[in-house]
Amino acid sequence: MKNIMKLLLLVVGIIIISCDKSTTESEARIKTPDEMTWTVDTFRTAPTDIQIIPEDIIAFSPKDVWIAFYSGGLTELVQHYNGKEWNGYKAGQLGGRINALAGKSSHDIWAVGYDGNGSCITHYDGMSWTPYSERWPDEIIDITKDDEGNYWACGRSGIILKYSGNKWKGQYFKINLNPSREEEYLLGGIAYYNKKIHLLGRKSTSGIGSTEYHIVGEFNNWTVIDSQKYSEFKTVKFGDVNFINIDNNLYSFGLEGIWEYKNSNWEQILKLNQQIFGMSGINQNYLIAVGPFNKFYFYDGNSWVQKAYNLKTYDDNMVFDNVWTNGIETFIVGEPNIGRYALVWHGK
Repeated sequence: MKNIMKLLLLVVGIIIISCDKSTTESEARIKTPDEMTWTVDTFRTAPTDIQIIPEDIIAFSPKDVWIAFYSGGLTELVQHYNGKEWNGYKAGQLGGRINALAGKSSHDIWAVGYDGNGSCITHYDGMSWTPYSERWPDEIIDITKDDEGNYWACGRSGIILKYSGNKWKGQYFKINLNPSREEEYLLGGIAYYNKKIHLLGRKSTSGIGSTEYHIVGEFNNWTVIDSQKYSEFKTVKFGDVNFINIDNNLYSFGLEGIWEYKNSNWEQILKLNQQIFGMSGINQNYLIAVGPFNKFYFYDGNSWVQKAYNLKTYDDNMVFDNVWTNGIETFIVGEPNIGRYALVWHGK
């Protein structure tokens, strides 16, 4: 009996030590961008392409990364990285574009965009991309998923789509437009936060400027909770590019920096004289943001530091379009202004 007890204690001790070691190793693997070794892959335009511009990036792990491109041609619009190499997929249509990606795994990914005549919605099941049968007349700009496994998308003319189970259903949330003026209205960003969908709306009026809207709600129940007019040159309240949920915290980014949504108000956490185009992170103490002119910022919980020198682009006009990180490895996508090739930097 004593020998059995000794054996049990030994096994338990090994398990405890193993768990402690695993936890320590996991924590030790978190790296700042300075500690990462960076490599770069290049995607060049095909003869049929006008240009190649990265639009979105998602990843389920550093060995399972997906990037959507706009090419203006027949090139593969989605690229997948398996940890060793990139493989392309024709997820869109000739003359169309893929704007955004969302998924639960590499066997369940949705891509949304524009096919030249209206909405482009296509699904990847682990084997192939299949266009969704029903179409809407408007371009789909962004997509996200909620905690219940539903997908949400939004786009031009105020279109909002929800996928629940096996069917997309659509509706429109309209902002009053002035018929005597040339105005355009769209929903250009979407995020899930605090059990609600948050939408970034924009109304552009020719010769006057744009008005941005923060819209919150659920299907058939939407409310504008904040707005701002850039033409008035007042303090910017929130970002005009997109919203993002990072570790159950809501951020907005765009012109003049980054904001965090706290106690039903936007609080600016990074103030700039330019735009942020993409953002990722693992929590409030580890955030990466990217933008035009080689701008690459890292937040360590205390301060933001510009890190553009790490990528060695040798091009002052390089645009960093988007970023994904898990704190262990990081992918940044971008292109020069001419758009004849795209780059993917990989830090690990």
